[in-house]
Amino acid sequence: MTIAVERAAVWPPPSPGTAPTAGEPDVGFLPPLLRRRCSRLTRMMLSVAYDVCPADQRSTLPVVFASRYGEATSTLGLLETLARREPLTAGVFSHSVHNTQAGIFGISTRNRAMASAVAAGPDTFGAAFLEAVVAAHRDGGAALLVVADEPLPGPFACFQEEPPAPYAVALLLGAAGVRLEFAPGIGTPCPDRSHRDALRFVAWIGSTEPRLTLGAATPYTWTRCADP
Repeated sequence: MTIAVERAAVWPPPSPGTAPTAGEPDVGFLPPLLRRRCSRLTRMMLSVAYDVCPADQRSTLPVVFASRYGEATSTLGLLETLARREPLTAGVFSHSVHNTQAGIFGISTRNRAMASAVAAGPDTFGAAFLEAVVAAHRDGGAALLVVADEPLPGPFACFQEEPPAPYAVALLLGAAGVRLEFAPGIGTPCPDRSHRDALRFVAWIGSTEPRLTLGAATPYTWTRCADP
């Protein structure tokens, strides 16, 4: 499969020579009613999605939103509410599901194109990239991919395998830009979880290394295409 990375956005934005610091992502572009209901994870994902995607494409591109853990903090809050035998609210529940961010993006941009929400454990980035490539080839040659996670909340922190820092990455995939040959299932899996696959991919795009393989159980390999 051949695809190009046209643009990339990362939150928190890296600063030259220093580690990125996580403040609050800017979602001032959202209507106030939607903005008030957004969790931090939603703000992170929509911030990079709007940053990477040109305004004239936001309402037309197929989109893939991916997160290994999703709205774990919101889900924990719901479970604690149930444990106290208190009633749940429809509003809180509706923003705890895994396709929350895809839904809010579609509402805010009036995007009626295909939308997917992906979770695949430690292979979430590779699986989501595959979903986005298929969508791009099927729906006109371009797609938006957004991947993000937050640290797991206290009771679930023992299950955290990657670095416990919030991050979000958005990639605009299309025909122009850094051209790659993408080969799912090819290569040797990389069980090392000391990095975030999406962040490692963005770093690789900016390097001169010819090939990258990611994935803990299923390998996903990217190879730079030779200049035409």
